[in-house]
Amino acid sequence: MRKRQKNKRMSPGVTTWIAGWVYSVISRAMSWGMFPARRAVVLIPAIAVAAAMMFVFSAIKQHQFETVLPIRVVKVEGQLDHLDRRVLQQTVLATLEGGYFTLNLSRVRTRLMKDPWVKEVFIRRRWPAQLLVSVIEKQPVAYWNQQAFISAEGNVFQPEIIDQTLLLPRMYGPQGQHKKVWMFMNEIYPPLAAMAMQVKALYLDERRAWKLALADAASEKNTQADNSRNKALIVRLGRYQTRQRFKRFVQVFSSANSPDLAQLQSVDMRYPNGFAVLRKNTVNNNNKFTILDQLNIFNGNIYEKIIAMKNIRIIKHVLNPSPVFTQSVSVEEV
Repeated sequence: MRKRQKNKRMSPGVTTWIAGWVYSVISRAMSWGMFPARRAVVLIPAIAVAAAMMFVFSAIKQHQFETVLPIRVVKVEGQLDHLDRRVLQQTVLATLEGGYFTLNLSRVRTRLMKDPWVKEVFIRRRWPAQLLVSVIEKQPVAYWNQQAFISAEGNVFQPEIIDQTLLLPRMYGPQGQHKKVWMFMNEIYPPLAAMAMQVKALYLDERRAWKLALADAASEKNTQADNSRNKALIVRLGRYQTRQRFKRFVQVFSSANSPDLAQLQSVDMRYPNGFAVLRKNTVNNNNKFTILDQLNIFNGNIYEKIIAMKNIRIIKHVLNPSPVFTQSVSVEEV
């Protein structure tokens, strides 16, 4: 496609400087009281030089800048894992207008910053015809709603192609809540890492209830691990007192005599004084849970939660002699 030719005229500053210089020469020649012949000897070369200078500057301004020290080499620097250096070079070359001195670096930078993967761009000239472009790439730390990434700064960016094979946790949440989810991930990651657990997914639903999908870090690295043991552990934290419930989860399951997380399918922390667990490979998994009382867990008291329609019936089993009782609880209130 043919580029539109711009009507470029010589800079007024240059014209004024040349005119002032010619006027200065003429004024001096007149003030010296020279004979006309000697004046001509001084004035004619001065006028010729001025005309040549005006012609040169006019040619530079009115014709192609590329003919005056054009940029011939574009070098792209930086650690790039998701960007193609050749594509970046072609983008820069297609954006160039002007020569070494007249190139608009800001325009080149603005064009490169439009790429979703680009975090920052630094551009500098190298004599006589080289352009050095330093690109800093965004570092994805998690997926966001399966259609974008979250950067190390907690910002969402959406490349044209989302590589689903990256070993990154997944975050889900309502639109505009990515910062909240990202900040909570930063809170829960260190204590879980100390437990040799890693977050596979973090969910914030429309009701603002939290849910975690955890996996054993060692099992995740071992590709030969048993799939049943490597299945994600679901931890439900609910809407209220989320941080207190998570802290209770870490406190209980970090203890020496805590239940084996590898044997659990889900943990429900939405109870004021305890939590419920669902074990793997049990009969009628959809109906049978085990409730552990936080206050009495180390005394061996175990509960079972049997879901029937919309209510929950809690029956206390006697490992240590204690009375049996039942209680109905609405699922929505848990």
